[in-house]
Amino acid sequence: KRIKKLAQKLEKIELGKDKGKIQSQLDSKMKSSVLKFNDIMKSVNPERIKEIHRFRIMAKKLRYQGECVNSLTGLSKYDLPNLKRVQSVAGRIQNDSNLISMLERFLAKKKHEDDPKALKIKKRIEDNQTKLIKKDFSQLSAIKMNLPLQK
Repeated sequence: KRIKKLAQKLEKIELGKDKGKIQSQLDSKMKSSVLKFNDIMKSVNPERIKEIHRFRIMAKKLRYQGECVNSLTGLSKYDLPNLKRVQSVAGRIQNDSNLISMLERFLAKKKHEDDPKALKIKKRIEDNQTKLIKKDFSQLSAIKMNLPLQK
């Protein structure tokens, strides 16, 4: 009963808003999220795996929010290709870290510690991760918004 009453109150509030007010609230929320994301992007250390993972998840959520808002408005208000690029690079860095950890566990076993194939693969993954961090991640740019000017 309480849930039904709450749902009715929420419905009344939402129905009382006009499309422009809803759009304004969505734009405000997205603008805030994009600005926060851009601030974090300046300080994220891609060599810290937990940090890059949280950053990737944040990019993913922001991208999905932007896709939702863009589809609702029919406009491209948010730089989704750039968000997708951020998400992809961060994901590849994290994937390499997971592979390196797995290989290190494999090599830590006495019978595998000098396995030349595993050592070669580990080196190749480490080199790829270094390239991703030094080149690809450093070239990522801030997310842009194409919002109308507020009156």
